[in-house]
Amino acid sequence: MPCGFNNQGNTCYMDSALQVLFNSSKIAQCLKENVTAGPLTEAGAKLVTLSEQQVTNTPSQIKNLMGQKHPLFAGFGQQDSHEFISNYLEEVHKEMCPGKHTYEEVDYSTLTPEDAYKIFLSNQQKFESSPIQDVLQFTIINLMKCKSCEKSSFSFQAEQSLMLDIQFVENDDSVPEKENKCRFFSWGPPQKKTDLTRCLQNYFEDHSINKQCEHCKSVTEHTCSVKLYTIPKQLLVILKRFSAEREKVEHQVQYYQTLDLSEFTYNPEKANSLELEAVSLHSGGVWGGHYTAYVQKDGHFYNCDDSWVSETKFNYSDDRAYVLSYAMK
Repeated sequence: MPCGFNNQGNTCYMDSALQVLFNSSKIAQCLKENVTAGPLTEAGAKLVTLSEQQVTNTPSQIKNLMGQKHPLFAGFGQQDSHEFISNYLEEVHKEMCPGKHTYEEVDYSTLTPEDAYKIFLSNQQKFESSPIQDVLQFTIINLMKCKSCEKSSFSFQAEQSLMLDIQFVENDDSVPEKENKCRFFSWGPPQKKTDLTRCLQNYFEDHSINKQCEHCKSVTEHTCSVKLYTIPKQLLVILKRFSAEREKVEHQVQYYQTLDLSEFTYNPEKANSLELEAVSLHSGGVWGGHYTAYVQKDGHFYNCDDSWVSETKFNYSDDRAYVLSYAMK
C-alpha cells in the first residue's frame, strides 16, 4: 500500500502530483539511483523510500525547495498538479544535467530517417541528456510531403509527455457508461465521453501545413503524418481538462490498464505495450476543487486523498482523470 502525504494547506495538488511521480516505477528508480544529484532529487528519493516503507509523510522539504525555484508554489494557494509535475521534473533534470542546455540544428534532407535519428539522438545525449530525461523522453517523427512537387521530407521533435485534447469529441454512445450511473443526480444534456484511443487518433491524425519546400523554393502546402519514432520507459499522458477559455472540460474518458501504441508508431513491430501505474484526478472547477490520485501496487488499486489511502475498486472511465502515468514493462 502506498503512503499518504499530509496536506500543508491547499497542497492537495502537490500530494496528487507526488503520488503520480513516486509511484511511477521508472521515475522512482531513477531518483533513488541518482540521489546525490541535487536537493530536489534527494528529497524525492527520500520520499520514495518512505512510501515504500508505508510511512505517511509531510513533503515540506519538496514544497520549500520548489517554492524557491517557482514562487507559484511558495504559498498555500491551490495550484495545478500537472504544472507541479512538469516543473519538478524539469528541476530534477537540471540537477542531473548541470551542463549546457543547447541544441545544434542539423540538415536531414539527404539522410534516411534511421541515419538522421542517430544524429538527432547523439545531439540530445550530448547537449541535453540526463538520467530522468532518458526515462521520460521520446521522439516524434513528422513525415511531410509537398502537394506541389510531391517531394518528401521529415523532422524529429523530442517530447516528455503527450498532451491530448478531449474537447474535440461529441457524445459517443459506443463508449461504455460508467458502472455507477447514480453517483450524481444530473440534469441537462448527457455527459460527453470518449476513450484514450480516440484521443490518440485525434493527436496523430494526418493534417496539412504550410511550410517552405526546399525543392519548390517557396512556401507550399504539405500533408503531414505524425508518428512515434520511440516510446519512453515512462509515459505521462495529460488530458486537457482546462480550456483556453478558462473552463473545465468535464468529458468522461475511458482509459486502459494496458496501452498499445503500435497504431501510432513509425515501426509498429517495435512498439512495446505500457502498463498503467498512477493517475492524478481533479474534482471541481477551474477556480477551485480537489486533487486526489489512483495508484496501482501489486495488482491492487488505491485511492490516495492526501494522508488518507484506501484500497478501491478501480473504474477505468472517469471525468476526473487528468494525468496518467504508464510504464514500459
